[in-house]
Amino acid sequence: LKDQNLVEKVSTRGDNAYKFMTRKQLWLRRAVFDFKQQFKLKYNNSDNDDCTVIHVRRSDVVLHEKLAPRKRYYYSLSAYVNQIPEEKCNNTNHTIFLLTDDTIALREAHQIYPELRWRYIDRPRHTGSSGGFENQTPSRNPALEVIIMLATFELAGECSVLVHGISRFADFLWQ
Repeated sequence: LKDQNLVEKVSTRGDNAYKFMTRKQLWLRRAVFDFKQQFKLKYNNSDNDDCTVIHVRRSDVVLHEKLAPRKRYYYSLSAYVNQIPEEKCNNTNHTIFLLTDDTIALREAHQIYPELRWRYIDRPRHTGSSGGFENQTPSRNPALEVIIMLATFELAGECSVLVHGISRFADFLWQ
């Protein structure tokens, strides 16, 4: 096509049609909304609070490190925290939204950095490599896992910085 504007319009219409056809059902939208509201109430967060997302992925690192083309290494929490801009770490109103599949990372956060304002979703998690590569739903409740994941995407989108290792999940968080 010679008219570039026509190509963009067609593409936009296709995107809108896809978004319409794959939109969340009403019960799911309500469940995600309620989940986010409870999370914000728990941490006394307002929509104007600045935050950094840290995504620590650990449970499947040990099991397939040698097999993966993009190796996932086990990084200490300090490696992630050191990537946060200093002015944010020094701001007492700044919060860190910790996303992790590992309960040990939560303990490290509070033990090593008690002065930072941590927030995280209270949910079932693996400990170390207990979940492995095949077990992605530690709660054994797929509907809850979907609600948590969708709420996580929306909550992470409210933050200004994302610190992460190699992860497709983290890639999608920042889109």
